[in-house]
Amino acid sequence: MTKDIVKEAMSANVTETASPVTTEAPVVTKESLMASLQSAMAANDWQSVAKIGASIAKHESTLKRQEREQLEGEVIGLAQDVKDAIESAIEPFLDSPIMEKCTGVWYSWDFGTGVKAIRLLSASAAKTSTKSAGSAGSVGQKFDVKTSDLLAQFGAEPYKETGMTAQEFHESTTDGNKRYVLRSWLLKKGGYTS
Repeated sequence: MTKDIVKEAMSANVTETASPVTTEAPVVTKESLMASLQSAMAANDWQSVAKIGASIAKHESTLKRQEREQLEGEVIGLAQDVKDAIESAIEPFLDSPIMEKCTGVWYSWDFGTGVKAIRLLSASAAKTSTKSAGSAGSVGQKFDVKTSDLLAQFGAEPYKETGMTAQEFHESTTDGNKRYVLRSWLLKKGGYTS
């Protein structure tokens, strides 16, 4: 008996689209499903309530998917329009001597922060280095003198208040920071810095 009520409620709330040539399937709306749900709840038919609830959830997810697909289609079309506009704006500069040295253009506009950036990509290769900036091996490279030469000259002198000579201190540590301070001290002793 309660199933008849649910079927009757569902069929009463279904909108049908009729055509003289073909007959389309009935279109289920959220309102019709909610009315069916209310009828099933009034009849205490919990099995039908569960089925109708699942139908409502499926209906909602279908609507959200359709909205997302429509938005994605609009964004793809807009993205192509923006790309075409940027290409049109850049094209007059392609024959310039500066652009001949470049391999590309990178453009960014963050709508959230309003930050706009453009970068011309260079074809020149980056300088290769075996040592990274700040590593112990790159310390003092602006001077032609080597640490070993400075140690040969001033290594026997007492180094600060360590109780060791400069040569002994150099041999006692491999810490790049400590060796940098020692090299700075040696450069000062040699008259390279003040």
